[in-house]
This record gives sequence, C-alpha cells and structure tokens, in this order.
Amino acid sequence: MLLTKKKDYKLYVEVKKEEKEEEKKLTEITFSNLELLHEIVMSSLPQQRLPRETGARFRSELAYRIFLLETALDVRGDVLVKSRRISHLDSSEKSLIHYYLGMAFTKMIARRMFQVDCLLPVSVIPAKEGGYLKAPGSNRNDLIGGAFFGEEYSVWSVKGRSQNSLTAIRIGCREVSDFVRVCDSPVSLKAVCMTYYDNGYLNAVVQIPGQSSLEKSRQVSVDFSREDYLRAYYHCVAGLFGTKGEKKMYRRDRKFFEDGICLGIPLYPTEETGASRTLHVGMSEELLRNVRQDSASFTSCLQSLCWQETLDHGKYMGGDFIYLY
Repeated sequence: MLLTKKKDYKLYVEVKKEEKEEEKKLTEITFSNLELLHEIVMSSLPQQRLPRETGARFRSELAYRIFLLETALDVRGDVLVKSRRISHLDSSEKSLIHYYLGMAFTKMIARRMFQVDCLLPVSVIPAKEGGYLKAPGSNRNDLIGGAFFGEEYSVWSVKGRSQNSLTAIRIGCREVSDFVRVCDSPVSLKAVCMTYYDNGYLNAVVQIPGQSSLEKSRQVSVDFSREDYLRAYYHCVAGLFGTKGEKKMYRRDRKFFEDGICLGIPLYPTEETGASRTLHVGMSEELLRNVRQDSASFTSCLQSLCWQETLDHGKYMGGDFIYLY
C-alpha cells in the first residue's frame, strides 16, 4: 500500500468488557490515508528519548517507520489486509512492525472513540522530581491518555496479536489496573487495545478490565506537570524540524497559520515506478518555539492558536494543530 495515495479505509473495532463477553460492541471507523499518516507522525514512542544530534535523524527514522507499515499492509477494497511481503521476516522483525502499527491505530481508536487527544508512554513523561516516570514493572508499555483542555487521564496498554493473544490481553488488563490515580485524580478509563488479523483482514479489539483484574491492582499513583505532559506529546514532531541551534530546514506556509511553517520529509520511492515522494508536515512556529522552551505557558499557547479554514482538501489538520499533506 501507499499511504501517500488518496484513499479512505475502514477498520472494525470491537469493544468488550473482561468477564462480560456478552457485552460487546462492534464499531466501524472510516479514516483517510492522511489521517493514518498523522497518527504515525504523532505516535509518541520511547525511542524518542534516544540522543539525536540533528533533525535529519528524526526524519529518516519516520520515513523508515512509514516504509515498514506500507510494506506490511495491502489494500483489498477499502480494508487493510496482511501483506505477504513480510512473511519471510523472523518473529522479532515482525514484532517491531506490529508494535508501530499498534501504536498508530491505538492512538486513532483512543481519539476517535474515547476522546483521548494525547497518548504517551509513561517513560517519555518528565517526572516532577527530575528524569522520567517509570512503569511499575519491567517489559511493560503503559500509556497515559489525556485531553488538551481537560483534567482527566486514562491508562492504556498496546498489545499485538500472537499465539497467546488471550493471555496477552489478560496481562494488559492487569497492567492498566495497577494505575489508580494520575495527577491526584482517579483514572477515568483503563483499556487494552490489540490489533490483529482475522483471515488476513486487519481488525482491532479494545478490552476494559473487569473486577478480577482490578482486585489484583498494585495501587500505583503517578504525578507530573500538565505542561510537561503536553510538551512531551509534541517532541516527536518538534524533532522533525531540527534541534536547537540547527540550521532551519523549513519554509513559511500560511495555509493554516499566520506564522505557519512547513517541512518536507523525503519518503522511500514507490516500488513500482521508483517515483520520489515527499510528506509535508506543518505547524505554527509559535507552537514549535513553546515546545522547545521550558516555560509554564504551553497550555496558554495551545489555547491561543487560531487556525484558518482552507478549501484545499488535499491537506489534513489534526486536533493537535499539526497538519500534513
């Protein structure tokens, strides 16, 4: 598949509660190629804490991630299916691809179905006492979900389908149940999201923990600055525009913002024709400046952003004020 090709897709998401198999709800999500690209670009990953001297490394890393997902998926009608192109890869290589896939779709599902604007791994959220938050256990991928203009937080776990998928979901339910309070408030939602293939078709399931998981909770509470949390969400896109002191690689683009800036990211050429492709990512320069600065006015910056309507339907603007085409 080519994520740069204009097309709408469907994904079926089943929501169910642990221990209540009869209470299932199947939802069909329709999304465009640009919306999925947006979720990939804005997926916060633990690897974003790795040292990178230049924005070129951020951009090449994103291009490779997009290449992996385009290689792993094919299109049948308006649904995504598993591609045979990755059948020769070993289990570790496939796990990495499915991890990237799961993070992007979990972010989309959380936003579209549960009004979660941001979804961040615990390990990329700065702790108040310095450093970063730590998950209550090893080999975990706990994520904290939040809204731009709200005080509630949710906790998520991302799982990929395996031969022991039921066990993986049960473990995920126990893991998210460990969290009882985030920033001195009760957790509003605990959920496990798994993407999987059913007869080759890509689907997803969201499971809400039941009482048996909640009873085994470790009663974990985490606390962090809301400003740091929101700023951390934008680190993945800020890195694309370069690091502090680096020569500016972006250009002015007032399509949405008066102080808009846009960056072109070269993607891998198409397999059929070898044609070059470029993904353009844009944002407000004031927003970028506030991400890079350690100030206490980040929420005010988001509230002050005013983007202009555009008749150009070839661009996608996310609710986080990041647009691409």
